[in-house]
Amino acid sequence: MYYIAQGIGMIALLIAILSFQQNTQKRIVTFQMVSSVFFCVHFCMLGAVLGGVLNGIGIFRAAIFRQRDKAWASNKLWFVLFCILCIAAGLFFWEGPISLFPILSMILTTVAFWIKNARAVRFVTMPSSPLWMVYNWINHSYPGFFTEVCVLSSILVAIFRYDILPALRKKSV
Repeated sequence: MYYIAQGIGMIALLIAILSFQQNTQKRIVTFQMVSSVFFCVHFCMLGAVLGGVLNGIGIFRAAIFRQRDKAWASNKLWFVLFCILCIAAGLFFWEGPISLFPILSMILTTVAFWIKNARAVRFVTMPSSPLWMVYNWINHSYPGFFTEVCVLSSILVAIFRYDILPALRKKSV
């Protein structure tokens, strides 16, 4: 079961890496949603229930936030609801002080996904990776840990590609 869980985590890892190479907020969130499905299963199989539940919340959060162009999904109550759900899940499935790391990470990601600007999504999401790294390592989610290393690297590459490089090109013209 442990090795199957790690394999499912590897699938989630690949999808997560690709997410920040997307050029729009909607595509980033869609890839993150699919990755969360696999991580939800992965964490539950490892017995890291809080990680599984938070990723489950992340699936629904992404499904709503990718519809932000519609009036019903752009209501600020969704943003508040998902932050409250993350806190409530953390309290209900408390695993000790380590629980604060994924809870804070999920709140940061909720803020990032609420933002419609892809550049801002990348910058706000960046601090969540180190928080998940700690939780992943403690719970033996090695694909999760490596995912966060890769996601952080992917975000940095995307910042270079989409934010820094175009600014350098404008200056040289």
